[in-house]
Amino acid sequence: MASFDLDFVCVGPQRTGTTWVYEMLQRHPDLCLPEVVKETMFFDRFYDRGIEWYSQYFQPSHPNQLCGEVAPTYFDSLEVPHRIREISPLCEIVVTLRDPVERAWSLFLHHLKKGRVSKDFWEAVDRIPRIVEAGRYKRHLERWNLVFGTEQVTTLFHEDLSAAPRKVLSSIRKSLNVKPFPPVQAQRKRFNDTSMSRFPTLARGVALLTTTLHKYGFHKAVGILKGTGIKSLIYSGGEQRTPEISASIRKVLLDKYEPDITYIEKKTERDLSQWREK
Repeated sequence: MASFDLDFVCVGPQRTGTTWVYEMLQRHPDLCLPEVVKETMFFDRFYDRGIEWYSQYFQPSHPNQLCGEVAPTYFDSLEVPHRIREISPLCEIVVTLRDPVERAWSLFLHHLKKGRVSKDFWEAVDRIPRIVEAGRYKRHLERWNLVFGTEQVTTLFHEDLSAAPRKVLSSIRKSLNVKPFPPVQAQRKRFNDTSMSRFPTLARGVALLTTTLHKYGFHKAVGILKGTGIKSLIYSGGEQRTPEISASIRKVLLDKYEPDITYIEKKTERDLSQWREK
């Protein structure tokens, strides 16, 4: 590829519906996303591999396609906004936000089911601070706005993915200046969102294996592994073992996130009282 232009990035954070956004972007004929893998991890983990390495993930089918990726680990990284701007100062940034308490608990469950953390929430946070820190929306969104300007940053809400998917896609379409998306249904609930593994050691081993395969570029091998049905074996029947957030943890998190909720309300002029009432 003689030159490479990065036109858009959906930066997350994690557990805010970015997989649904990824699937929708893939369906648009004027958008080109990375081949064989959803997240390249280039701007946060593999930046030293260089732009040529990164650009090889993109294979546009026609010259006018816009290139971009969905990368939910970028949102709370200090370096990523500056790295993206250095390569593409006109890049459009899409942020997806969710009730920060729900988002934190969902990310905790995500790591728990993969065997990376214990069932103690605060021990898990000590091990993986991002579980809580990625929900500090004011701190992180201000950084993206400062680096790119508010006119290049589009904010979406997780609740709208199910309640108003056409509204979400319309916002993305306007920010990217492309034709309308194909007809869409509401967000589908993921099979393993509420399932804990029946075999924690096996889950931890498979998670480590897939991470290692992705790290060294064996993305197709991960697809083959998923095709074996091992995911169903590990997680089916585990719904009853999924822990519920306690009232005490919810209160501590809500108190911590109150400045962030207030900031987003003022920034977007949207009433987010439902985030406080659950």
